[in-house]
Order: sequence, then C-alpha cells, then structure tokens
Amino acid sequence: MKTCSLEVGVCVKSARSWPRIVVTLISFFGNGTATTLVIVGTPRHVVVATDSMSDKLTNNGHTVNTTCKIVSAGKFVYASAGFTEDIKFNADKIAGHSAQRKGTIAEHAKWYSEDTQQPFLEMMKRFHQSLPELYGRTVSSNGSKLVTVFAGIENGRPALALVEFMVINDPSGKPKDVKTNIGACPDVFCVDPRMDFWRVFGQNEAAIRAVSGSSRFWTGNDALDARKLVQIEIDAMPDHVGPPIDVVEIDFTGLRWVEPRGSCLH
Repeated sequence: MKTCSLEVGVCVKSARSWPRIVVTLISFFGNGTATTLVIVGTPRHVVVATDSMSDKLTNNGHTVNTTCKIVSAGKFVYASAGFTEDIKFNADKIAGHSAQRKGTIAEHAKWYSEDTQQPFLEMMKRFHQSLPELYGRTVSSNGSKLVTVFAGIENGRPALALVEFMVINDPSGKPKDVKTNIGACPDVFCVDPRMDFWRVFGQNEAAIRAVSGSSRFWTGNDALDARKLVQIEIDAMPDHVGPPIDVVEIDFTGLRWVEPRGSCLH
C-alpha cells in the first residue's frame, strides 16, 4: 500500500481505489479518558466501531462505567466523543433532534452544529464555575473538546460528516466562546475521492503504529478490521479505552449490528 501523510491534527493517507476512513477520537471527561471511534468506508458500505468506556465527573470525583456510543438514526448513525453531557446538556439528544429533519448527512451536521454551539458553551461555563481547577487542567483554547461524527450511505456511497467544537477562553481562563469546524465526505473532508485516507484524533498512537507498521493490516473484512483497531487501543491504554466494542455496518440494504454485540444492545 502506498502511503503519504497529511497533517490536520494527525492525518495519514494511503492510496487505494476509494476512501477508507479511520477516525480515532479522544474523549475528554476531565482526566484524559479517551474514546476510540473507528469509521471504515468502501464503495459498498461504511462500518463504525467504538469502545464503551465512559468517565463522568462530579463534585465528589469521577465514576467509570460502560455506555453505548453509537446512536442509530435510521439510514445513518452518529457518535460523539469529548465533553458530551452534563445535567442540562446532552450531545446525543441534540444530534437526535437534528436527525429528525430531512436532509443529507452534511446538512444534519450543519443543523447539529448550529443547535449545539451555544448550549455547549453554557455547559463549559458551568464546568468552569463548578470545577475551576479541573477545567484549567483539561480545557485550553487548543484542540476540539467535543467531536460528533455522522456516517451512512448516500447515493450508493459512504457519506461522512465531522463536527468539532473548540472552546475559546478569555485571558483569565474562563470560557467565552465556542468555534466549530465541519468536514464532510464526499467534499473537502475527503480531499480526493480517488484516495484512501484515515484521520486520527486524540488517542491514536497504537492505531497509527498498527496500520502504518504493516502493509497487510487490512484484511478485506472491514467490520473485523474496525473492531481490531479499537481493541488495539484498549490493549494499549486500558485505563482510558475499554470494552465491550460495538460495531455497526451500513449499506444500501440498511443498518445491522455486527456480532458480538457490546453496549449497544437496542
């Protein structure tokens, strides 16, 4: 496999016949806990896989549990990583409201971005007010603090939209604004639809090493390969990424969950 590199955060490309997208996203819950979210696309289908570990912050510390990170919206799915919720904010619920409208995946991402920006800022203000020291350690004006991916099939080919939310702090370290970045595929997110590429965010070192270190990493079984990438991150960082693993495949016939099932048992 012929490879090249493109730096957008961390981005690695490899030349094949159609985009194969692998996205690893970090989940910030205040102590570095990470989410691994993998998306693999071919001309026939798109596969999404995630781990299930979540870490919720409270005034008394934090609790670790398991949760489903992939939400079905019929013909497509969405998944979030980062500061995803507090008592008044829930990224999945807002994405669900956006998903009820009729439109393309790119349009859903745009609506979700517009609906989420101000509520997300209010959540970050609550976080700073309640836990200022922890906020100062975990939230800077560099990098995304919430990432949501929409993935499915449109016009017979994989479609993907990524929404990133970046917190802007004032000189004293208080959140004052939130900026968004939207990438779509097919479109500028793909760069060139004739090339495969995989973008890696956050907890990415083990996944990058595994793929770039082997010319035979891809087996042709995309569900198996996506699951393997999540498992690699679990093995590398078990305190930050954890089982069980959920895998969903979407093609022109619809959506199906791939066995063995994880936390997404609905």
